[in-house]
Amino acid sequence: MIPGPTTPAQRVMLAMSRPLINHRGPEFKLLLEEIQTGLKYVFQTENPIVILTSSGTGGMEFAVSNVINKSDTVIVPTMGFFCDRFAEIVEACGGRVSRIQIEWGS
Repeated sequence: MIPGPTTPAQRVMLAMSRPLINHRGPEFKLLLEEIQTGLKYVFQTENPIVILTSSGTGGMEFAVSNVINKSDTVIVPTMGFFCDRFAEIVEACGGRVSRIQIEWGS
């Protein structure tokens, strides 16, 4: 599944046609460091920047498992699929969920 449908700009299509960069090679390491430095500036932080290469669910699992302790109560607004998914992840990580039902579009 992809976000969209969208029509990528020509410059994006051209960039995608370039040869792949070895994610274990020195060129990728330099690129990643440059991106992390830029993100530190954008977020005005000196803290480490973590870039996840996962699905949205993977990102939610990462956040919950690093912030929520077992038996913590988490308030989750439920207004659609991804809110419900977030609640499931909290419960799977041992947290308790307090759902607040919100009507879609309100």
